[in-house]
Amino acid sequence: MPEISFKTLPLTRRHPFQTARGVSVNGQSLMLSIESEGLQGIGESAPHSLAGADSVDVCRAQIEAFTACHDITASPREEVRLMAIKAGLAACSIAAIDTALWDIEAKRAGSPLYRYLDLLPVHAESSVTIGLMEPAGIGERVMETIARTGARCLKIKLGSPRGIKTDMAIMESTLRAIAGSAVGLRVDANGGWSVRDAKAMLPWLAEHDVRLVEQPLARGQEVDLRTLRGEAPIPIYVDESCLSIADINNVADHIDGVNLKLMKHGGITGSLKMIALARERGLKVMLGCMCESSIGISAAASIASLADEIDLDSNVNLLSDPASGVRLSHGHITTSPAHGHGAALP
Repeated sequence: MPEISFKTLPLTRRHPFQTARGVSVNGQSLMLSIESEGLQGIGESAPHSLAGADSVDVCRAQIEAFTACHDITASPREEVRLMAIKAGLAACSIAAIDTALWDIEAKRAGSPLYRYLDLLPVHAESSVTIGLMEPAGIGERVMETIARTGARCLKIKLGSPRGIKTDMAIMESTLRAIAGSAVGLRVDANGGWSVRDAKAMLPWLAEHDVRLVEQPLARGQEVDLRTLRGEAPIPIYVDESCLSIADINNVADHIDGVNLKLMKHGGITGSLKMIALARERGLKVMLGCMCESSIGISAAASIASLADEIDLDSNVNLLSDPASGVRLSHGHITTSPAHGHGAALP
């Protein structure tokens, strides 16, 4: 049996992060280490309601119970994933196991993980997310973020509880801050709009050169996406409305793309299945993240060549990243040439 160990990683955001669903400042993720035959693989679990668990304690208890009963290094990744699902593990718990195992396998093969998966390396633009803010303050935050990260694309959180007039004011302040630059914009409403609000916002955002809009309506309102897409002048992606294979099939005819995340889909193995189905259904793919350190970001970057849009920025939005690995540089994310996914703890 492999040797399993854990470490709780403190994750403090550089700025309070607000969306239409709430606000967060400090968090934690769980680092899982699997040692087998002299090799170490590491994975990360970032608890989140969309990923099936709300705390690192829950994730650790799930992983400990599962690995006590199963030799996870003795079975193929898909078999381990299915056993973990049957055992009731949260998607983010499965993600930690899955990415750690892929890390070991690639190291054993003496290969970067992307190459071991027969994928291409990437040097691609990633958006950097700015949380929901007051219009008066977002211009300064935009300029600070661009200066610090070199971002060439920003994802702006909207869905203000004060309504779409405030959302428009937020965007107007953002546009003034980036005027004359080549910085592109995406918008994520996190389900904060009504159908009426979304119908008003989508053409307005298109007029202001926003590239795409993510999750305009709350999860549970997927049937209303049909009406929106028929009138939308810009692409509509979903995140909260896409947690499973069934969800893709449920919304595919009403949207343009999906935001897929390792934490939502059980790591690399589950995400590869989601990507394959999205392509079958003619959907674009954004590869995103929860609040993760460079461990989760590096693992996700290994499959980033399969995505149309990349939003792997959570580690650059931390006050202090507890891990090293793939990071944003001059607005781009680049896969690691190191064996495995390329992340490590100092």
